[in-house]
Amino acid sequence: CDQRTLQHWKLSASHAALMQFANDLAEAVVGRAVSDTCEERPVIGALLAEFDAMAAWIDEIPPIQQAMRYGNKAFKAWHARMAERAPALMAELLEQRAAPESGAPAAPADAAAELAAYVAEAFGS
Repeated sequence: CDQRTLQHWKLSASHAALMQFANDLAEAVVGRAVSDTCEERPVIGALLAEFDAMAAWIDEIPPIQQAMRYGNKAFKAWHARMAERAPALMAELLEQRAAPESGAPAAPADAAAELAAYVAEAFGS
């Protein structure tokens, strides 16, 4: 990254929003110990449960004994399962996020499909 590109990033609205988010997170934990209990929102519980399910798939889809030049081919099966479930998971998370008690607005109808694509790519291909 050259200095000009870095300076452009630092002056962008995205950088400002990211920095504000980081500051908000830091301020939210002032005076709290790591051992303090906190409320777990349903949407976070659902996300953690899905991560647990994905971790369990590792046992269900064991690595294939093969030469490892480009990674294990069993990952394709794991990734396909995750990508197949991603739209339903995103829809569920968005639904919980927009529950009346959350106060959050409903997501656009196509948001789950768009987020599912990002989630699938975040795990690689």
